[in-house]
This record gives sequence, C-alpha cells and structure tokens, in this order.
Amino acid sequence: MATTLNYNVKGLHDRVGRFITEVNKSNSGNTPEFASEDVERLKTYLAASHAYISWVTSEPKLDLPKTDRVYNLDTDPDTPSVDNESVNDVVFLLETLRNEMGKSDSARLKNGFNGFDTNRWTATIKKCESFVSEYVEKATPLDLPQSSPSGEVTN
Repeated sequence: MATTLNYNVKGLHDRVGRFITEVNKSNSGNTPEFASEDVERLKTYLAASHAYISWVTSEPKLDLPKTDRVYNLDTDPDTPSVDNESVNDVVFLLETLRNEMGKSDSARLKNGFNGFDTNRWTATIKKCESFVSEYVEKATPLDLPQSSPSGEVTN
C-alpha cells in the first residue's frame, strides 16, 4: 500500500477514487452508449477536479514542521472492465492520474502540489475532457450488435 505525507494528495486521491467508482458503475458501463446523464455527471466530476486543484494551488503552503501524519493510499483497487470501452478509457485516465499523484514528489510534501505535478494533474483532466468532447460526444454511440453484451447479465 502506498502512503503520502500530504493531506492534499490524500484528498485528491480519495476524490478521484470516488469518481472512478461512479463512472465505472454508471448505467453506461453496461452498453456501448455513454448516456447523456452519465456524460453530464462526468463533466461535473472533471470540473470539481479543476476546482480542487485550483484551491490547493491558490492557498499558501502551510508551514507544518510538527505534523508527521502518514496517510494510506489504496493505489490499486479492483476496478473491473465494463462493456463500454469509453467508460474503460475514462476510468484508465482517472486511475493513472490518481496513481501518478500518489507516487509523485508532491506526495512527500506536507501539503500543496509542486508545479510539475500541478501540470500533470491539469493535463490529464484536460485530456479526459477532450476525450468526452472530441470522441464520446461526436463518435458514439456505435451499433455493436454482434459483440454486445459481452456476457450474461449479472449483478
């Protein structure tokens, strides 16, 4: 299990982990179509991610010389693949971001993010937004009658 000294990395890690769960378990995961309500939800998660990083980076770094708390990060929870490749792509991007930040130089700080990690975070969220606007909203849904669903209906 990975750890961090940085409560902002812990906060980011937990938020992105929750977004991963929400996207992966959405109704869109079971079909080739990324439902409009799930796209709108995803957009709010990405906007919230921008707001969080903006808040973290706009605040001054706190001087916390006596704080030695270590936070545990579950960097490899079991996220099963679903029938919708676009959902899997979004989950992959978010998992990559979460895991990258959990192992970043910023994870060794007490709070805040360094400039390189802020840029990685922002670029990955923008890449996810671009995927939604340039692929999901323009090129899907696809009619895939021979390969959908990929298995039996289960709970």
